[in-house]
Amino acid sequence: MTQQRAGAPGEGPFGEIPDAARLQLSTGFDLDQDDILRRAAEQAEERGLDDVFIVDADFHQLEPGFWAEMIDYIDDEVVKHFYNHDTSGYGGVWLPGVPQAAGLQEVSGRVRVTPAWFEAGHGDSSVPRDVWRIRESIDHMKTDYVCLFPTMLLVLGNSTGSSLVAELEKHLAFAYVRWMIDRVLPEEPRILTMPYLPFSDPDACVQMVEEFGDHPSIVGFLVTSARYEPVHSKSYLPLYEALEKRRLPLAFHAAFSFHEGYSQVFNRFSAIHGIGMPLYNIVQATN
Repeated sequence: MTQQRAGAPGEGPFGEIPDAARLQLSTGFDLDQDDILRRAAEQAEERGLDDVFIVDADFHQLEPGFWAEMIDYIDDEVVKHFYNHDTSGYGGVWLPGVPQAAGLQEVSGRVRVTPAWFEAGHGDSSVPRDVWRIRESIDHMKTDYVCLFPTMLLVLGNSTGSSLVAELEKHLAFAYVRWMIDRVLPEEPRILTMPYLPFSDPDACVQMVEEFGDHPSIVGFLVTSARYEPVHSKSYLPLYEALEKRRLPLAFHAAFSFHEGYSQVFNRFSAIHGIGMPLYNIVQATN
């Protein structure tokens, strides 16, 4: 047996690798959703996860996949027209204050989970695409339940302080939970949710709990921690009373921000994400 020499930089064992192919090898562009789920199923089998009760308490949805449907559930015709009359070329997903990570979380394509989700097909047209994909994930990973959350909506609190943001937050939060109740939750009993509270409007928070709090697939409500409204404000007492009356928990979901002063010190996204996520929850828990 002959030993193949180690290639020079830019070379494989059988000669030079073209730039495009080298990029594909280094980033795993050929890894698709089916590959990811197949590997997850193999690991679940190896670990005997079928015998373990598992709840994925933080299963994220990505708004571009259902945004057009969700907008139809906005009950204010002016706000609905605002979002339906999009001329930006970005599909109408506009939220003030949303940090644009520009692929940083996916390490410029090397982490394939999010891109693979978007690229995957739709195998059952009788249900929303997200439902079908979530079912696949539950089945392959041997999960018993998932608790579903939005993603981009969770950072709306970064822009609180203006009446425009408060108005948009209220209408988008209600549209999301109405869409979930109408299009997602009836299709799969293993999908649960904790609706995103429009925390910039305390009265709207109470209205949401009273309107949706008795739904069997709603297991609590959610505050996004990246915001400046103090959770101990007396204006939220009716909200806490409504939750306590129904014995529903209140969860806090963190986020990160490029706009806070501390983030200017860091030169890596991992630092901004790693510090920001616990920091916002620490602030709210301290309050």
